[in-house]
Amino acid sequence: MILRKLRRLLYHKTTIKQHDKPLKILFLIQNTPMWNIAKQIYLEGKDDPFFSFEIMILPPAHLKSDAKVTQLFEEIKNTHSFLDENGVCLPIHYSINQKGKPLDPLLLKPDIIFYFSPYSSQRNKLTRPKNLGRYANLFYVNYGFLIMNGDVESIVYKRKDFFQNFNTICVESHLLKQTVLDLSGTTPNQILVSGYPKLDAYYKKMHSHNSYWNFPETYSKYRIIWNPRWSVKQGTSHFTEYIHLIIDFLTKNQTIDFVFRPHPNLFRDMLAHKLINKTDKKNIYAKFDELPNARIDDAEGDYLSAFASSDLLISDISSLMAEYFPTGKPIIYTKKKEKLFNNIGEALSSGFYHADSWDIVLATLNKLQAGDDPLKKIRNQIIKEHFPCQSTSSNLILKHIKKIYKE
Repeated sequence: MILRKLRRLLYHKTTIKQHDKPLKILFLIQNTPMWNIAKQIYLEGKDDPFFSFEIMILPPAHLKSDAKVTQLFEEIKNTHSFLDENGVCLPIHYSINQKGKPLDPLLLKPDIIFYFSPYSSQRNKLTRPKNLGRYANLFYVNYGFLIMNGDVESIVYKRKDFFQNFNTICVESHLLKQTVLDLSGTTPNQILVSGYPKLDAYYKKMHSHNSYWNFPETYSKYRIIWNPRWSVKQGTSHFTEYIHLIIDFLTKNQTIDFVFRPHPNLFRDMLAHKLINKTDKKNIYAKFDELPNARIDDAEGDYLSAFASSDLLISDISSLMAEYFPTGKPIIYTKKKEKLFNNIGEALSSGFYHADSWDIVLATLNKLQAGDDPLKKIRNQIIKEHFPCQSTSSNLILKHIKKIYKE
């Protein structure tokens, strides 16, 4: 304890004038989707001698605070396996060892630390912003592109004790800036309107994603991704209402190539609220396995290339609607309630086809499949206004870091 305190007294934030080595950026990753955000920042800066990059893996936030050490460590190893399988060659550290002993991130001597979630259930004292913000510059990029108002915005940003420790909070749009300021209690100079780094993938060469689909592109199938809301509590999910209607529809419509993309928490939440049981879940997977033109994608990998190769997204309210929008492809928004969107969500929603019943979903789908897409020009205009590509989000963030260290 005494040695740790002495070392911390000697450890201080540096400036470029004090630096004769690259600035070390440490990504705190709690699950695989967070890497898909960090990845774009890394790809933007990996060839710049000004930066070096490392990763620390924490247990995912959905685990309870009293989860067993064996479970925590297993989840960390699973994330590590994902990174290995996806060719990530950066130095990787664990926030705890096999016995649960925490690793102090400051032993890695980071200059910049990136957080991607405000949820603290699986952060030990050594990985909390209050502890690290005194010794390194902290950056925040949210784990999802926030388009919902009210409770969802508050759950993420109404955490003054958390955000007051950050040098920079990166927000997706200028339309979110004031909301983040009001909820987080931060100051304007802490906010960087950067766009969303994950979407930088659209401006790079993407790998072919034919393996994602049930048929090769040459089969000219109409490719649809379905994304129901995972949470029962919010009352905005159509999962239980539409799942059997969709299976029946796909059985009768072989011109469709369909991927059901459940949120990692969807089945967990549906089971917890007893809307389905384990047999129901098993039967749903079995039905999709039987259908030649449908599959379930429950992996947590990079899906933006799949979005780019699709023809349509059918979705309850979700951050994925914003992530899909830059493709320029149509979105059928299956809505249950009014006035759910925040300012940026409202701006995007004028480019959605709104459907509050399955009949309207089918009618809209038939028109789109026939090539009748009257909102296409509106979507393209929204993309120009809210997803500018003159400079990628990651580029803006790294330029901002350089500016901080040059001042």
